[in-house]
Amino acid sequence: MRLTEAEYARLVADHGADTVRRYIDYVDESAQRTGNKNGWKDWNLTVRKAIREAWGGGARGTDLQQRKRILDEKIKRDMEAERNGDTGGNPQTGKAHLDLLPGGEGKSGG
Repeated sequence: MRLTEAEYARLVADHGADTVRRYIDYVDESAQRTGNKNGWKDWNLTVRKAIREAWGGGARGTDLQQRKRILDEKIKRDMEAERNGDTGGNPQTGKAHLDLLPGGEGKSGG
């Protein structure tokens, strides 16, 4: 399996190092075990598809660590917007929508 440094860095930025490593290992092992019977050539695309479709029974799509990173970034953006006079989120309550955590944890009302 071959990924450029830029492709690998983008995968890690998008999905987190643990998730990327797990799916690279899975895709690489699958390709070696089957002689790459699927004819995969674009490894970046293949790993992204594996993550998105949760190949091998992994967590579907973005794992909890990635959700936390996304939520942290959203909170920072919301705080900056509030400092600049933009309340964001729900126009009636001014509360940010925190709907990225599984099971509804952290959701704001309204």
